[in-house]
Amino acid sequence: MHKFCLLATVLSLTGCVTGAVIDSVTLDPPGPMQSPNRYLETGSDLNFTVNGTGTCGALTIDWGDDSPSDHWTNQSFPFHRHHKYSGWGGGKTVTVTPGANCSGFARTRFKIEPTRTPNLAWVRDRRGNINICNAVPNAPPLASNSLVHVTGQLTPVVNFGCPFNNCIADPDGTSGAAASLAFPFPGMREYSLVLRVGSQLFQGGTNTQFVVPMGGTLEACQNTNNAAAAHGGWELGFTVDQLGHP
Repeated sequence: MHKFCLLATVLSLTGCVTGAVIDSVTLDPPGPMQSPNRYLETGSDLNFTVNGTGTCGALTIDWGDDSPSDHWTNQSFPFHRHHKYSGWGGGKTVTVTPGANCSGFARTRFKIEPTRTPNLAWVRDRRGNINICNAVPNAPPLASNSLVHVTGQLTPVVNFGCPFNNCIADPDGTSGAAASLAFPFPGMREYSLVLRVGSQLFQGGTNTQFVVPMGGTLEACQNTNNAAAAHGGWELGFTVDQLGHP
């Protein structure tokens, strides 16, 4: 155990503090029973090593995916833990924070496959689905503090049914036009892509990103005041990096 002693000429200021220090957390190479080609895929059991000095009275490992954090007491270094990620691929973050009789901090980031979900091809049909919002298909729930990157192709486009074809738009919507209260998402751009996670709303487009403070189901929405008149489609893609808790 490290000892950090504070020496002073005045006896009353003399003291000594003891404790352990967290230095780093690392993702271990694949073990003998792991296929290197499938090592960093969702569903794989990944091994980690926490390095430091001394014996921590308490420490916490946050896996960054909204699974329960692991809490450990009286833990010496180095020690090994494993975790299995499911759901979204992409960026992952593991954070180790100290508790009693412990100091330091460690974080590592890495990516696992698949790093991209299948694209969402959203086709509007006057005779079909006129819902303003739809859950992104085959997309697991987002973890809290996820960074979501959304891309949309410039074509195809959606004709939202305005007179004289005045509201044909890609996911960016009508440039510079904030929607009025007549639209489902006032303040967002008219006829644009809006992303919703629970009660949280985010402006979408052909190339945008945002951080979701609270996790949940990712929904893609069209900010239109007349969904029944819309026809055409958008092609959207999504990637997610789990940043872990600050």
